[in-house]
Amino acid sequence: MTSQSVIPVRLVESAAQAGLPPPPLGPQASYWAGGLLASVVFFASIVAHEVAHALMAVRRGIAVPRIRLFVFGGVAEISQEPRAAGQEFAIAIVGPLTSAAIGGLFLLLAQVLPAATVPRVTAQWLGEINLFLAAFNLLPGFPLDGGRVLRAIVWGITQNVHTATRVASMAGAGFGVLLIVIGVVQFVAFRATGVQALWAVFIGWFLLSAARSALREGALRQRLNSMVVRDVTRAFTQAPFVHDAVIAEVESIAGAENAPPVWPVADAAGDVYAMVASRDIAAVPPILRETTRVADVAREIDPADVLEPDTPLDGVLEDAQRRQRGYYVVNAGGRVAGWVYVGDLLRAGRPRGSNRRET
Repeated sequence: MTSQSVIPVRLVESAAQAGLPPPPLGPQASYWAGGLLASVVFFASIVAHEVAHALMAVRRGIAVPRIRLFVFGGVAEISQEPRAAGQEFAIAIVGPLTSAAIGGLFLLLAQVLPAATVPRVTAQWLGEINLFLAAFNLLPGFPLDGGRVLRAIVWGITQNVHTATRVASMAGAGFGVLLIVIGVVQFVAFRATGVQALWAVFIGWFLLSAARSALREGALRQRLNSMVVRDVTRAFTQAPFVHDAVIAEVESIAGAENAPPVWPVADAAGDVYAMVASRDIAAVPPILRETTRVADVAREIDPADVLEPDTPLDGVLEDAQRRQRGYYVVNAGGRVAGWVYVGDLLRAGRPRGSNRRET
């Protein structure tokens, strides 16, 4: 959670405090060299932190498609939410432990390096910043690692993941507000540098926004937990489009007011084998609509997009978010009986009386 662009400057300050003499190769040359090396090593430390999360997730049976790195940290994107408190705890705690171990190793290294030298100052700084990274991530506020550890603990005690998510998210929101207040106070009362105050406010805003998002998603999942696919299935109100029909024959139906965004497509035997989006039909140039067939713009149904009527909706929402899906088809007796629009899941999980609209 620390910008790497300030590392050389911080090392210059640390070196001056350690009483290092001016370097012979030019003004601050060796200090900046140490700073650049520290930037690279600190970046590698952040990668190691996230790789530790990823390896533990894989060990616990959860795939990790990618790791994203940001200026203030990173995140290992797991393919699904943990299904047990122990799984959540192990994945969350291993990152800060890795940072703490790296920090401890650099502090030990600093003790054996010659005193009042750039290598010792660099190692000392890397040790301290990794320990700070570990401590900061252990703050019990969601979505930091510490917030996930807190959620795992509450989850294990209450056996209710929704209660645990709510507690951890509220803690995250509280820490976010606290950091914003600290940043404002630093700037106004103690005349701290604008960068320090702004950084505290930015991190606080990030935590507050993420916690609010987690609260909303947790509440949504809790409501969807008691619902199944059958509850939001849309029936096909008209016969499927025939695969060899040309676009000109179906465009008026697909473009009608209140028309659904997708339509089933049937083969010569009358079995639905594909879906076609209204926007794909509308995208066909007018000059080609008399010759382009529905089959040319339809997409065959992916088996992963076929749902059973009794499938829980919270699992469907998680899959839709992970795979970026907009709709699914519903199987009944080996035939496509309807479809589920992901927007309907969001509406179904909304509190009663809410006037918000999904677009």
